Formats: sequence, C-alpha cells, structure tokens
Amino acid sequence: MRFHIFAIGVLTAGMAHADDIPVRADVTHATIYGGAAEVTRQATVTVPAGAHRLLVPVPPYMQDAGVVSAALADGTPLGPVRIELSPGFEDGQFDTQAQASQRARIEALEAEIEAAEDELARLEAGLGTLALQRRYLESYASSGSGDVTEPDDIGAVMAVLGQQMQGLVSDLLAAEHARDEQLATIADLQMDLSEAEAALRALYPLGANSIALAIPIEVIEDSDLPLVLTHTLGSFGWTMAYTARLSTMDGTLTLDRTARVESYLPDRWDAVALTLSGEEWGQDLDMSGVWPSLARIEEERPPEIFQDRIAGGAFLAPGMEPMVVVEEAASFESFGLSFNASVADPQTLSQGAETLVPFDALTLDPEITIEANPRHDDTAFLIARAENTTGQPLIPGDMAVYRDAAFLADEYMDTIPPGGEIELPFGSVDHLQLFWRDLSRNEGDEGFFNRSNVQRQVVEFGVTNVSDQPEDVRILYAVPYTEQDDLELDLTLSVTPSVENLDGQRGIHAWDLTVGPGQTRTIRMEADMSWPEGYDLFWRP
Repeated sequence: MRFHIFAIGVLTAGMAHADDIPVRADVTHATIYGGAAEVTRQATVTVPAGAHRLLVPVPPYMQDAGVVSAALADGTPLGPVRIELSPGFEDGQFDTQAQASQRARIEALEAEIEAAEDELARLEAGLGTLALQRRYLESYASSGSGDVTEPDDIGAVMAVLGQQMQGLVSDLLAAEHARDEQLATIADLQMDLSEAEAALRALYPLGANSIALAIPIEVIEDSDLPLVLTHTLGSFGWTMAYTARLSTMDGTLTLDRTARVESYLPDRWDAVALTLSGEEWGQDLDMSGVWPSLARIEEERPPEIFQDRIAGGAFLAPGMEPMVVVEEAASFESFGLSFNASVADPQTLSQGAETLVPFDALTLDPEITIEANPRHDDTAFLIARAENTTGQPLIPGDMAVYRDAAFLADEYMDTIPPGGEIELPFGSVDHLQLFWRDLSRNEGDEGFFNRSNVQRQVVEFGVTNVSDQPEDVRILYAVPYTEQDDLELDLTLSVTPSVENLDGQRGIHAWDLTVGPGQTRTIRMEADMSWPEGYDLFWRP
C-alpha cells in the first residue's frame, strides 16, 4: 500500500473539490484513570486515489475532548484533525445492527399506530351514524304520527320502533366497546413506542445531531487504510471494592477484588478493551518555584504602639514596607500508584451505569488476635493482620467485611504498599466481657484535674471469659507518664506488661493473657503523683 499526505497548506487549497468520506470509528480501547480516560478509536476505510477528507461522526461532547491525534496503524501520522460542527449526517446513517433493529421497530410501531388511528376514526364515524339514527327514532317516537289512530295500528308502530331501538342500542354498545378496545390498543402501542425510543436513545446512535472529526488525506492509489484516533476525555473514574472474608475455623483471610468503573458521558461504548490505571491523573508536572528569601531587621517599636494596635488603634507603617506573599498556605501530599491492570474481557460502558469488573481473590496468611480496650469498650474484638505479599499495591476502596460467612459491616481500606501490613477488624468477641473500675474517685470528682499537690489514683481493669473455652487476649491500656521534672509519678502495676510503649507510643502498654473458661483476669494500677504548690494536675485516669 502506498499513500502520501500533503502538507496542510497544499491540501487546503484543493479541499473544496475533495470528496468527503464518512467513516464510523468506534472506541476499541480506553485506559481509565480517576477522573479521565485515554481513548482509542479504530476503523478501516477505503480511500480512492486523490485528495479527500475523512469525516468521523462523534457525539457533541467531543468538542471538549483533548487533542485528537490521527494516524495509521503503523504509526504514520495523519491530520491535522479538526472539528466539523455541521457535517450534514442523517439519522440512521451510522447505525449498528442493534441500533438499526431498534430503529426498524420504531418505524413498525409508528406504522401500527397510524393504522390503528385510522381504524379508530372509522369506528368513531360508525358510532356517529348510529347515534344519529337513535336520535331520529327518539324524535319520531316523541312527536307521534297523526295518521295512526287505531289502537292496533299504534301497537304495531310501537313494536316496530321498539325493535329498531333495541337493535340500535345493541349496535351502539358494540361500537363503543370496539372503540374503547381500539383506544387501549393505541395506548399500548404508544407505550411500546416510547419504550423503543428510549431504548434507541440508550444506544446513543450517531446521526443528524453528531459532529465530525475532519481528517484531510491524499493517496496516490486506491487504499484500505487502518485508521487510529487517540484522545483524552474527562467524566470517567474507577474505584476498587473489596470483600474481606475471615474464616476463624481454618484461619484464612481472602480479599475479593472488584473494580467499579463509571462513565458520566452521554454515550455508550460496546466491547471496549479496558486498562485500569492507578496513576494519578492531572498530577503536577514540575516542582514548586524557588524565590529569594530576604532577611532584614527593623527598629524595635515602642510597646505602647503595639498595645494600641491590639486595641484597634492605627500606627503609621514604614515607608518601604515590603509585600509578604504566601506561596503555599497548606501542604498537601500526593502520589501516583504504579498500577495498571488490563481487563480480560471487553466491557460495555454507558452513562450512569456502574460497570463491575471482577478482578481476583487474594489469599493471605493472617495473624488473628483478640484485643481489648477495657477503658472504653465492653467486649474484646477480633483483629486480623497480614503482610501484603501480592507484589503490588492494594489501592484504597470500600470493603465489605465477613466473618465465617456472616456479614458484619462496611469498612474502608487505605493504600497498602507491597510488603505493607494489612490490619482488619472483624467484630466483637462477646463472651469476653471487659470491666474498668476507678477505686479512688470521690463522688463529684471527675478525675480530670486536681487542685491539691498530691493525688493517688487506684484503677482496676480486666476481662472475664464467660465461655467454656480458654482464650488468648491482648489487653491495651494507656498508663500515665510525665515529661516534666516537677511532676513526680510513682506507678505500680499488679501485672507486668508484656509490651511497654507499644509501637513507640509512650505509656501504651499491652498485656498478653490467657483467660480460662469462667475466669476473670484483673490488672490493678496505682498511680501516686505530686507536684509543686500553685500548679494544677491535668490527667484523665
């Protein structure tokens, strides 16, 4: 295949005599980011020798698309691509098989409705004739006839009138029934027509309301050209949804991943190959600016001037006062996830319809623990921790949490990098009942502060196992600590903590206990504090 593309200046001069070649180029691939998509449209077009213009029909929203690039499948560039707002297309010109079938159904229904309305007009005309005959008989019967005087003649006339009236009434009732049935038939057909028109609109056919991407091209011989168009579009997004399932029987944790892809464009794309990207769309491309940083000194202002300023008074500013520009009022951290996933099966994207793309099920090896916070909770809770061994980041998303096939609640999972720890809660362990008692608090003393310079606080906390099986429990508690030399603290714990300053948090201690069936484990804390006169103690036991 040989072809040649003239420079735009040359081609424009002869464009008035070029042929316009309409060609439908459907979306074949899209890479979806959070908020946007990179789109590929493809078609094969037969171009006769000479200079021409390809007109690719697209919806009106393409006026807001990013730069559209045109090329052949081998990468040879075409173009430039311009927008043609009035290409003169006709409805049905680019219909797919599904769209053409729906349009044919609409035309058939319109023909049925027209025939049904004609039949309704015939029935209503017949009703009018019958109604006129009835009115004539009623008028004749009410006016009587001077020629009929004998009783026998009167009876005969009345009999004939009665028979005719009875027949008319029967015919009227039958005609009215037929009319009502025809009205119902028309209403059903109109309902079917409305549904068919809505179904066609949902397929978003290209036609009279479409604009066109105009691509100039010239070839030296008849050619079949593989056309490739690429551009960007907004109004897209996708999120990952998780279903976490913990089995306490075999100690396994699985994460089912499903991608939710959404399009807000007034369009429908069928059989599109999708790539879902975790890269941040629209991220900063350059570093922040660097500006000179001038240091200077000023003569000290008298204290009274400062006081006047606080009180609302004004003072004269120095004549060379520089302008202070705040370049960044807040600090934000953003990052892109190196995550691209190709969807195995082609998908359909339609406005307002959420496309669910099942990904996979990740099997993790969790460490399952029971942890308790007796200061604030009534029961212990089940926690599962596992390392992200998938080799890829787990991006944020909503998560449905199940424990042993029972749905517990919806949760949200933050980003977990490769090698990072996944920590998931799996609900309460009701047979482990917690308690906390302040044995030193006086009535009316809230314990937040004490105005004396000596305080003794005695607290008991722990857990009771009301089941018939032993349980391993980690109790977490924040014991008091001080960073001031003037505040003296003497802390006594009846049970030595298993871990002190858990995860580097001062005063957060952990006790790893085995609690037998029906057993209660109690930890007693005694805190004696003293400080100089004239100070208040602020502490929550």
